[in-house]
Order: sequence, then C-alpha cells, then structure tokens
Amino acid sequence: MRIEEAKKRLRARNFEVTDAPVPSPTLRTISECRGRCESNVCGAYGMTWACPPGSAMPDECIEILSRYEDAVLITRTYHVDPRDRASAEAAAMQFQDDCRKAAVALKEEGADIFMMADGKCGYCESCTYPDAKCRYPDMLVPSISGFGIVMSDYVKECGREFSFFDDKAEFFGIMLLR
Repeated sequence: MRIEEAKKRLRARNFEVTDAPVPSPTLRTISECRGRCESNVCGAYGMTWACPPGSAMPDECIEILSRYEDAVLITRTYHVDPRDRASAEAAAMQFQDDCRKAAVALKEEGADIFMMADGKCGYCESCTYPDAKCRYPDMLVPSISGFGIVMSDYVKECGREFSFFDDKAEFFGIMLLR
C-alpha cells in the first residue's frame, strides 16, 4: 500500500492527517522523554508493554523507526474539559483504540505499518507486563514518548501548532509505512 492510499483510509476513519517526516529521535531525546515518563503523571510507567521501561530499548527505538520510509501525523480533537481527568483519559483511550483499529485494518489490506500514539496501550484490561510477554503484540500501540519523540517539536516540524486548550483535548498518533 502506498502512503497516499493509507492517508485516504485514515481520513475515512475521521483522523486529521498531516504529512510528516519519519521521526528521528536521538539517545538524548529518548533519555529525556523516558525521564519524563518516570515521573508517571499518566500512571502507565512500568505498567504496560507500550510504555517505558517495558517498551523497546532506546537503541531498538532508533532501529525500528529507521526501517520506515514514510510517515503521517494523525490527530483527532475531543470536546472534553482537559482538566477533568476521567473524561480526558476516556478520550485518550478512545483515540488509542481508534489508532489500533486503523492499524489493524491497514495491515489486513497489506500495509506494512508501525503505529504509535499518545498514552498507554490499554488493549487488555490487565497487561501481562512484566511477568509474561504481551498476549496481543499485533494490537500493541506503543507510546510516542516512549520512543523518545518530543511531540511539541515533532508537531511543529510537521507544520502544525502544538497547543493546549481549555475546552478540548487533541491527541496525536504517528503512522509509519514502508
């Protein structure tokens, strides 16, 4: 599948799609992002295979991303009060699930993609981390931050504005294609 066809399919699923470069984090940015992850503001650090320290190791992150030739930034806006943690988390989980469904559908159509998104995976009610391997690796959507991508910088690199709002929450995903 070519990138233009993948973008068309993502738009059909109501994602906003922006052309993007393949992310190129460095060991320094990965370390910085993972340092922020350790503060565990989202509550996912050490809880899932999608987030540090369970996600890919820093050198693996760089190697995985280097395999891909094309990328798109996908976004969706939810009209929720971002200060209402429960509604913001529900929107984030919905976005994560929609990214997963889009990735599965594209893969079923023959696309060789890698999908990342904001937040924790949330596919399983209870993750096997760290006791056993992921039960559903094809459903895993890794955290963008865990891969060392500084979203505010990446969004600007894509020609978009990175903002926080009082009356809505915008979530991001990155789809890589080869």
